[in-house]
Amino acid sequence: MVMMGIGRARVGITIDQSGIRYVKLAKSKGWEAEASGSLMLPEGAITEDQFSDTAAISPVLKDWVQKEKLTGEAAVIAVPTSQLIVRKMHLPSRNAKELRSLVELEVETTLHLPFEDPVYDYVEMEKDEDGTQVLVFAAPRKWVDTAVLLLEEAGLKVRDAQIASFALIQAIRRNPEETLNETMLIHLDSASMEIYMFHAGHPVFMRSINLYENQSFRDQEGLISESQTAELTAEIARMLNFYQFGIQQGESRIASIIVTGASASRSSLVEAVRSSQPEMSVLEADYAVQYREGAHKNSNSGLNGIAAGLVMQGSNKSVSLLPRKAADAKLFPVLVYSGLVLWLAAAGVIGYMAVDYQNQKDDNEQEIARLEGERALVEERFSSGGQQGQANPEAVIEQLRVARRDAPGVVRLLENALPKGGIMQSITYSAEGNLTVAGTFSNLTASAKYLDSIRKLPEIKAAHLDTVTKEMTLGSPEEEQNAGRTAYSAVYTIVMKKVTEGADE
Repeated sequence: MVMMGIGRARVGITIDQSGIRYVKLAKSKGWEAEASGSLMLPEGAITEDQFSDTAAISPVLKDWVQKEKLTGEAAVIAVPTSQLIVRKMHLPSRNAKELRSLVELEVETTLHLPFEDPVYDYVEMEKDEDGTQVLVFAAPRKWVDTAVLLLEEAGLKVRDAQIASFALIQAIRRNPEETLNETMLIHLDSASMEIYMFHAGHPVFMRSINLYENQSFRDQEGLISESQTAELTAEIARMLNFYQFGIQQGESRIASIIVTGASASRSSLVEAVRSSQPEMSVLEADYAVQYREGAHKNSNSGLNGIAAGLVMQGSNKSVSLLPRKAADAKLFPVLVYSGLVLWLAAAGVIGYMAVDYQNQKDDNEQEIARLEGERALVEERFSSGGQQGQANPEAVIEQLRVARRDAPGVVRLLENALPKGGIMQSITYSAEGNLTVAGTFSNLTASAKYLDSIRKLPEIKAAHLDTVTKEMTLGSPEEEQNAGRTAYSAVYTIVMKKVTEGADE
């Protein structure tokens, strides 16, 4: 996330069915709230935390941003808990770089999500001899893109999209070293009750209960009735049982409950939970940040702890759900400045390069001769055979040659990118300039490494993993009982850069 200077105000924003809320913080010796406010949206503009009518939101949002003097401010948004999916998985690697590739592989091929085109990130939970246990968080890209577009069109600069549970910890935690373990954290505000189950500092389960849909709740201006309190405490009891027997398989249980939030009904909910769970520690927690003297605050709502926590996390944030392309675009001015500096430095060595050019030219001519010899050998090797049922390599080379490709060079690059033990089974070429490569790998990590390796090749524009299947291969005759071994077959689609595209780069 792009950081701002010490002492300069920043903005945290939450968006839900009841409206848009913000907190503007400044830091000197500690965090202080400079301003806060909320915007009630037109009826039906957001339904079940989904954007239903962006045309109705856009004009009122622009006016509100100007009125609150937020134009040009850097902001962090919270992805609603109702839009999040969390999955725990064990991956066969302890290497951080390999883990990211494996998470990408799992999300794209085996993780079933209730929405298409996800944005996702993960945190490492614990490592063992066989690999690493990670917690993956995913949300629909459409929601994040829509929220970013609306806010930036209104005049804000969205720097990140984060998860409410981590932000809420920052808002209530006074000891930076404090870790929530076997703890239920409940956040109660004027629109919802959100419940997070923490194990070893991580929210392994979360649930959002929409209170705003209840007409009596709105009629009582956000106060919870006795019947609603009874329903909520019953739901809390069910979730405690689910955590103990469903998530932890009876090995552990929630030991304490923390209730926070600006709702006027918070204290009554705490008393009800204490009555229903007498053996458990039930505490109230206020926010660690307070309003500074003379701060501008909206009279219709208290301090939004999640919005404040988004800002307080800063570079210590655990998860970012801002799409990578959007995040990269934020760095464009920095890259332009860096490019200018590099260009000036490069101009200083041009003279030396001109003097060295002639010697390099002679070396290049020798290298060309060597590569031509290698190309002939590769063409001979592919034209001499081929397995039944596979594409004819000689035909692939001819297609690549017609498309003005260095066919042996392309094949050689793809072969050299194979990890240890990987075998290229077949390669086909389409008239559109795409390659389909099938390979066999000893494990999932190897297939993910190959995808990462070919994406980094300068001749490749894009690469995608189409399928990966687990299969059993027969061991060698020398092995005991001719034992079977597990292998993974993967098929990749590779988009080659156009010849002119490669020349420009």
